[in-house]
Amino acid sequence: MKKRTTKKKGVNGRKKGQSAERKLAKLFAQWWGSEFARTPLSGGFATAKFREDWNASGDLVTPDPTFPFTVESKKVEGWHLEQILYSNKTLIHKWWEQTVRETPEGKISLLVFTRNRQKLFACMLVDCFQAEIITEGFGFFITSLGEDTVIIFPLEALLKSRKELWM
Repeated sequence: MKKRTTKKKGVNGRKKGQSAERKLAKLFAQWWGSEFARTPLSGGFATAKFREDWNASGDLVTPDPTFPFTVESKKVEGWHLEQILYSNKTLIHKWWEQTVRETPEGKISLLVFTRNRQKLFACMLVDCFQAEIITEGFGFFITSLGEDTVIIFPLEALLKSRKELWM
């Protein structure tokens, strides 16, 4: 008699990421008042030539040239913010390095990340952060990611800010 094994069905990571990117596109469209979409064929747009020629970078694109951010989106399990305090080799470090690497000159690197059933967090350089978005009810965390000093905060704080602060 053969022993029956069952495989645990997992969520397809690619579909999970695409779903997160679509959600972010809607959130940014509502906030910024412009159309946003997932970067088409993002692997093909990963080269510097395409980023330059198409003015596309990160995981979201918009036709609005005034949008100041390059948005990198991650929805992955297995990370905790506390890990940043004890290690310099976390997933968040790797994501930040990718975000900075893909951000063209003149744009602000913005890493947005989450995991299942958690709020969206955002990460950007402290020097780019607009202090006016600090309001009651939101926590902010300043730390080092590699050589960069960054601020990590709930994305909701950014989406409640006036877009004129960023222009």
